[in-house]
Amino acid sequence: MFINTNELPKQGFMGKGFDWAKIEPVINSEWRTDKPEKGGLWTSPIREDGLTEWQHWCKREMPQWFSETTTEIKPSPEMIVFKVDGWKDLDWLWQRFGAGNFEAAAKEIDAIWFTHKAVWACRHDTQGRGYDLCATDIESVLWL
Repeated sequence: MFINTNELPKQGFMGKGFDWAKIEPVINSEWRTDKPEKGGLWTSPIREDGLTEWQHWCKREMPQWFSETTTEIKPSPEMIVFKVDGWKDLDWLWQRFGAGNFEAAAKEIDAIWFTHKAVWACRHDTQGRGYDLCATDIESVLWL
Protein backbone atom coordinates (compact mmCIF):
# COMPACT_ATOMS: atom_id res chain seq x y z
CA MET A 1 0.00 0.00 0.00
CA PHE A 2 1.16 3.54 -0.66
CA ILE A 3 1.80 5.77 2.35
CA ASN A 4 3.02 9.27 3.15
CA THR A 5 6.54 9.65 4.52
CA ASN A 6 5.11 11.00 7.78
CA GLU A 7 3.73 7.50 8.44
CA LEU A 8 7.24 6.03 8.55
CA PRO A 9 9.01 5.56 11.86
CA LYS A 10 11.99 7.91 12.27
CA GLN A 11 14.64 6.61 9.82
CA GLY A 12 18.41 6.55 9.97
CA PHE A 13 21.49 4.72 8.81
CA MET A 14 24.80 3.74 10.34
CA GLY A 15 27.33 6.33 9.30
CA LYS A 16 27.56 10.07 8.94
CA GLY A 17 26.89 12.58 6.25
CA PHE A 18 23.98 12.41 3.89
CA ASP A 19 22.92 13.94 0.60
CA TRP A 20 19.82 12.73 -1.26
CA ALA A 21 21.51 13.65 -4.55
CA LYS A 22 24.35 11.19 -3.90
CA ILE A 23 22.17 8.09 -3.68
CA GLU A 24 23.25 5.89 -6.56
CA PRO A 25 20.54 4.45 -8.83
CA VAL A 26 19.55 0.88 -8.01
CA ILE A 27 20.92 -1.89 -10.19
CA ASN A 28 18.95 -5.16 -10.22
CA SER A 29 20.58 -8.39 -9.16
CA GLU A 30 20.76 -11.19 -11.69
CA TRP A 31 20.00 -13.87 -9.09
CA ARG A 32 18.10 -12.41 -6.15
CA THR A 33 14.74 -10.70 -5.77
CA ASP A 34 14.91 -9.37 -2.19
CA LYS A 35 17.66 -6.77 -2.70
CA PRO A 36 19.20 -4.91 -5.60
CA GLU A 37 22.78 -5.69 -6.57
CA LYS A 38 23.80 -2.17 -5.64
CA GLY A 39 22.58 1.38 -5.32
CA GLY A 40 19.80 2.94 -3.32
CA LEU A 41 20.05 3.67 0.39
CA TRP A 42 18.93 1.29 3.14
CA THR A 43 17.64 2.84 6.36
CA SER A 44 15.95 1.41 9.42
CA PRO A 45 13.94 2.74 12.36
CA ILE A 46 15.81 4.70 15.00
CA ARG A 47 15.14 3.34 18.48
CA GLU A 48 14.83 5.38 21.68
CA ASP A 49 18.53 4.83 22.43
CA GLY A 50 19.44 6.67 19.20
CA LEU A 51 20.67 3.57 17.35
CA THR A 52 18.92 2.09 14.33
CA GLU A 53 17.50 -1.42 14.07
CA TRP A 54 20.42 -2.21 11.74
CA GLN A 55 22.96 -1.07 14.33
CA HIS A 56 21.35 -3.33 16.92
CA TRP A 57 21.43 -6.24 14.46
CA CYS A 58 25.10 -5.59 13.66
CA LYS A 59 25.99 -5.36 17.35
CA ARG A 60 24.48 -8.85 17.88
CA GLU A 61 25.25 -10.62 14.62
CA MET A 62 28.21 -8.87 12.95
CA PRO A 63 30.03 -6.79 15.60
CA GLN A 64 32.90 -6.05 13.21
CA TRP A 65 30.43 -3.99 11.11
CA PHE A 66 29.05 -2.02 14.06
CA SER A 67 29.47 1.74 14.44
CA GLU A 68 27.72 3.98 16.97
CA THR A 69 27.40 6.81 14.46
CA THR A 70 23.80 7.31 13.35
CA THR A 71 22.51 9.74 10.75
CA GLU A 72 18.81 10.51 10.72
CA ILE A 73 17.27 11.18 7.33
CA LYS A 74 14.23 13.36 6.77
CA PRO A 75 12.37 12.43 3.60
CA SER A 76 10.31 14.98 1.76
CA PRO A 77 6.52 14.71 2.28
CA GLU A 78 6.11 14.47 -1.51
CA MET A 79 8.08 11.22 -1.73
CA ILE A 80 6.12 8.11 -2.69
CA VAL A 81 6.61 5.15 -0.34
CA PHE A 82 5.23 1.68 -0.90
CA LYS A 83 4.68 -0.24 2.36
CA VAL A 84 5.18 -4.01 2.26
CA ASP A 85 3.38 -5.39 5.31
CA GLY A 86 2.89 -8.99 4.12
CA TRP A 87 2.51 -11.26 1.12
CA LYS A 88 -0.41 -9.30 -0.35
CA ASP A 89 1.76 -6.18 -0.66
CA LEU A 90 4.86 -8.04 -1.85
CA ASP A 91 2.79 -9.88 -4.46
CA TRP A 92 1.31 -6.60 -5.70
CA LEU A 93 4.75 -4.96 -5.89
CA TRP A 94 6.37 -7.74 -7.91
CA GLN A 95 3.34 -8.38 -10.11
CA ARG A 96 3.40 -4.70 -11.07
CA PHE A 97 7.16 -4.35 -11.65
CA GLY A 98 8.46 -7.91 -12.01
CA ALA A 99 10.04 -9.84 -9.13
CA GLY A 100 13.16 -8.05 -7.95
CA ASN A 101 12.88 -5.31 -10.56
CA PHE A 102 13.92 -2.42 -8.36
CA GLU A 103 14.96 -0.41 -11.43
CA ALA A 104 11.37 -0.45 -12.75
CA ALA A 105 9.96 0.31 -9.30
CA ALA A 106 12.28 3.33 -9.00
CA LYS A 107 10.57 4.92 -12.00
CA GLU A 108 7.28 5.18 -10.06
CA ILE A 109 8.12 5.16 -6.36
CA ASP A 110 10.81 6.65 -4.13
CA ALA A 111 11.07 3.98 -1.47
CA ILE A 112 9.93 0.54 -0.35
CA TRP A 113 9.27 -0.01 3.36
CA PHE A 114 9.65 -3.65 4.45
CA THR A 115 7.91 -3.72 7.85
CA HIS A 116 8.89 -5.99 10.72
CA LYS A 117 5.73 -7.98 10.09
CA ALA A 118 6.60 -8.50 6.40
CA VAL A 119 10.22 -9.44 7.09
CA TRP A 120 9.02 -12.41 9.14
CA ALA A 121 5.81 -13.27 7.27
CA CYS A 122 7.55 -13.27 3.86
CA ARG A 123 10.80 -14.88 4.99
CA HIS A 124 10.33 -18.06 2.96
CA ASP A 125 8.38 -18.68 -0.24
CA THR A 126 6.27 -21.78 0.43
CA GLN A 127 3.83 -21.16 -2.44
CA GLY A 128 6.21 -21.26 -5.43
CA ARG A 129 6.14 -17.50 -6.04
CA GLY A 130 9.84 -17.35 -6.91
CA TYR A 131 10.55 -14.51 -4.47
CA ASP A 132 10.65 -13.83 -0.72
CA LEU A 133 12.46 -11.69 1.85
CA CYS A 134 14.85 -14.42 3.04
CA ALA A 135 17.88 -12.12 3.35
CA THR A 136 16.04 -9.11 4.76
CA ASP A 137 17.14 -9.29 8.39
CA ILE A 138 15.28 -6.35 9.89
CA GLU A 139 12.56 -3.80 9.24
CA SER A 140 14.02 -1.41 6.70
CA VAL A 141 13.35 1.11 3.94
CA LEU A 142 15.07 0.98 0.59
CA TRP A 143 15.28 4.48 -0.89
CA LEU A 144 15.34 4.11 -4.64
